[in-house]
Amino acid sequence: MSRDIGKLYGEYSILKEENRVLKQNLENMRFKNQILDTIYIE
Repeated sequence: MSRDIGKLYGEYSILKEENRVLKQNLENMRFKNQILDTIYIE
C-alpha cells in the first residue's frame, strides 16, 4: 500500500509541476496577446 501511495504522490508531483508550466505558458500567451492588441489598435 505504501508503494501505491508513493507512486500516486510521484504522479501528483509531476502533474502539479506540469500545471505550473501550463499556467506560465498561458500567462505568457495572454501577455503577448495584450501587446499585439495594443500594437494593432494604434
